[in-house]
Amino acid sequence: MEAKHPIIILLLFLCVHTASAEWSEYISVGGYYKNFFTVIDSPSFEQLPGSGSAFTGLVNNRIRLNVTSTPADWINGALSYDFSPRVQDRSLFDMERVMLGIEESPYRLVDFDDRLYPEDEDKLRNFALFHNLDRFMVTFKPEVADIIIGRQPIAWGSARVVNPIDIIAPFDFTTLDSEDRFGVDAVRIRIPIGMLSEIDAGYVFGNDAAVNESAMFLKGKYYYLQTDITLLAVGFQENLLIGIDLARAIGGAGAWCEAGYAFADVLSEEQRSVDDDYFRLSVGADYSFTDKLYGFGEYHFSTAGECDPDDYISYSINATGPGASLENMFSFDMGPAYTEGGVYLLGRHYIGLGATYQINPLLPFSMLALFNAGDLSVSLYPQLEYNIKQDIYLQLGAVVGLGEKPDSPLELNSEFGAYAHVYYSSFRIYF
Repeated sequence: MEAKHPIIILLLFLCVHTASAEWSEYISVGGYYKNFFTVIDSPSFEQLPGSGSAFTGLVNNRIRLNVTSTPADWINGALSYDFSPRVQDRSLFDMERVMLGIEESPYRLVDFDDRLYPEDEDKLRNFALFHNLDRFMVTFKPEVADIIIGRQPIAWGSARVVNPIDIIAPFDFTTLDSEDRFGVDAVRIRIPIGMLSEIDAGYVFGNDAAVNESAMFLKGKYYYLQTDITLLAVGFQENLLIGIDLARAIGGAGAWCEAGYAFADVLSEEQRSVDDDYFRLSVGADYSFTDKLYGFGEYHFSTAGECDPDDYISYSINATGPGASLENMFSFDMGPAYTEGGVYLLGRHYIGLGATYQINPLLPFSMLALFNAGDLSVSLYPQLEYNIKQDIYLQLGAVVGLGEKPDSPLELNSEFGAYAHVYYSSFRIYF
């Protein structure tokens, strides 16, 4: 879908009408402005002496407009549009996560080109304008159910660091801006069946509604013996995930157990390999130690990962020579867990520890540490936020990987030792 300007015109049209008294009763407009200033310190490689640490900078601005409408009790609509001017090194525009194959989400029926300017790839330098129609949905509310049609957020799981059953549009734990889940195109029905219980089912459309690029799900949520119990079945891109999520209070702490088993290619007509099946589990608890100190711990296990760093990357050589890009030189055989299931961690055993300390009511400090127990590397995520005044925030943070450095981009000695160090500031205004 190449229509760019009609979307912008529609949004302006809605805003103009919202300003009138006739429409303000039914439509509300809000949103935010965010600025991220980021410095990336790329890792050096032992076997490449000239590859020393290289600093790269970028400035990403994000303006989001949220429009909601409730013309009657039985129907409401929501539309969200993002506009993002970016100034950054040209290499960052071209950089793709080819090693893991993770995209923002493949589940959109149609979409426009996300780059408004420049349209010509050859003219792309250090500045570009991006946009994203992230919500465009209508919710019908008959007495027995809610029916949601259009572009919407879909997320599952109660784990704090890694969600084994969240596979439609997952975040990884280092995502700097995780406030809004990436919208996907879906038809969904939610039927309440009792206190804190419901049946939730839907179909999520992939590119051009191709069956092998789409997903369908059935979820049951129940409250039994003071425990929230979620059972989930998801068919996604010809794979099948069976999951369970348990969450409850134990004493003064909250606890969770989230697990999913994926049968790779089981919905495909072609012969499948059981070696591509994988199981993931996250178990943890959180606790408020004082009015100012909150902490949590989580253990994560994944059979999709490897125990030995030498096995983290599987690849074959396609081409060599001057001008050959990483994508053209190598094929990465990561399997459906990484290319279709939203898995991004390379190891098997992880321990996540997190804490937030309220220095004062306007100044919280938080820290997340994720340990790879197999290669003894760790990723640290410190973050300090200041509430300048109502709806205005300033944040400073970093993502720092510690561990044995890689010999080359294709020879990792530890997982987080190969991570770039990221330092950032964020300024946010909500309206």
